[in-house]
Amino acid sequence: MKAYGSRNAGILLIMLVIGAIVGGWAGTALSKFYPQYAIFQLTETVGLPPATLDLYVVNLTLGFLLRINLFSILGMAAGYLVYRKM
Repeated sequence: MKAYGSRNAGILLIMLVIGAIVGGWAGTALSKFYPQYAIFQLTETVGLPPATLDLYVVNLTLGFLLRINLFSILGMAAGYLVYRKM
């Protein structure tokens, strides 16, 4: 039996990301099949838009955007529950 503190935070992060991706796909699919339900189409974008640093020899572009909808949050909750059962 594993001790409570032996679980890895990296596994939790992976489970949350997978849950958010699967939930986001489910929300997008449901919004296409049921366009009359507006709650499936609500999406909020959070993050930093792409920024470019051009140093002539190296061109570096960094950015981070997270599109969150109801099903991505539910997917993250499901990923957390799966992690807790491990």
